[in-house]
Amino acid sequence: MSKGAIAIYRWRVAPDAEDYFRKTWHDVTLDIRENYGGCGSCLTRAANGEFVGIALWRSKAARDAAWAKHGDPEPHRGVEMVDETWLEVEDDLWLKSSFD
Repeated sequence: MSKGAIAIYRWRVAPDAEDYFRKTWHDVTLDIRENYGGCGSCLTRAANGEFVGIALWRSKAARDAAWAKHGDPEPHRGVEMVDETWLEVEDDLWLKSSFD
């Protein structure tokens, strides 16, 4: 039985597309969390300047179903997804986010 899954997404975003990217990421994440069963996500920035999203899902199948219903955001000039990594949760000891 799955204990959940974590998706790590990395994007390269041109400086003139950063505001668009942040707003779209925020709006899509809230919509998926509230309407399509997502468990939330945290947007971070790596030392190399890439944006990194860490998303919690019940399973990869749940993510795939949510995206099939929601659909992908429109591609935008200056935004390139460069990687998606999936991790299966073995032992979850995280607290609820204290960054809110």
